[in-house]
Amino acid sequence: GNFDNVVFPSISGVTLDTLWAEAGSVDTLYVVASVGPPANVNRWVSAVSGNWSTTANWSTGAVPLSTDSVVIDVPGTYTVTIDVNAVARNLMLGGISGTQTLTRTSGFLTLGGPSRIGPNGLLIVSGWDVNGTGPLVNQGTINLTSADVVAALSNQGTLNVGGSTIVDGALTTSVGSTLRVGGVSGTASVTISSSFTNNGLLELTSVSGANSSLFVTGTLTNAAGATITSLPGTGGNRTLGATLDNEGTVTLSTPLTVSGA
Repeated sequence: GNFDNVVFPSISGVTLDTLWAEAGSVDTLYVVASVGPPANVNRWVSAVSGNWSTTANWSTGAVPLSTDSVVIDVPGTYTVTIDVNAVARNLMLGGISGTQTLTRTSGFLTLGGPSRIGPNGLLIVSGWDVNGTGPLVNQGTINLTSADVVAALSNQGTLNVGGSTIVDGALTTSVGSTLRVGGVSGTASVTISSSFTNNGLLELTSVSGANSSLFVTGTLTNAAGATITSLPGTGGNRTLGATLDNEGTVTLSTPLTVSGA
């Protein structure tokens, strides 16, 4: 989970800040100490929408560097738009209230280390790539449309996927998470490039009357207590192409074509 606020002691000449990152299967809150203003923490400064490339939008007065921990957590509802090739050592998206959205008009995003989408964060990846090593931990919402996620992805929240999307990085899921194929408009043809285990809810559905297909290169394990469900949505066919190891529940509210061992 998260803390509503973190209160630090006042130490003359020293700035303390926070950095979220995943360590194994749990979240870790690091305390970053620096002399003077924190050189490696670059924060979005106000609850106003704007472009990533605008230097006045950032606490350092400069566009984030690959060595920066980028924090977008000012409470409020606003959108940060990537309009250049964006880089970050770490990305922390999501405040204690409102909805903080990160999307893009041009360029891509490269994450050099552990990054986190918090419960109030929304990452929209449509027609672009998320590169780097990650891992990217999602505790909020990620919408993927015709995207390629190269960074390792840990879904603990809601992951809506559509279009011709490929998840090349290692995918892990948590109890209580939702992976919704067809959760964004259009035909969904989603490929997971390695085996993974569904520990939460995996839905095949549609929000626009189109077909929804999930293909797994390897084995899809539906863990005990987890659910795979085929939903009618607004129409279209449902296909699961994977070697399925079902230890949980599969629910069919509409026909599902399964291909694989």
